[in-house]
Amino acid sequence: MAVQAIGQRVRREEDFRLLTGRGRYVDDVPAIGPHGEPPAHGYVLRSPHAHARIVSRTSSAMSATPSPLSSLRR
Repeated sequence: MAVQAIGQRVRREEDFRLLTGRGRYVDDVPAIGPHGEPPAHGYVLRSPHAHARIVSRTSSAMSATPSPLSSLRR
């Protein structure tokens, strides 16, 4: 006979851990890098002009910040 799953309870493995307060969430993880440095932050700059043509681009403002990790362009 076929197993019926519609309308049946499904036992989830993580329920007990979460309901008893022992769950681990992203906010519980310490925000320190592997070598004790503070975490890296990202910034996305979008154009205020839809369908605008990019004539040139520069990363001089990013280079003025203290120790930038990288500059990604598309």
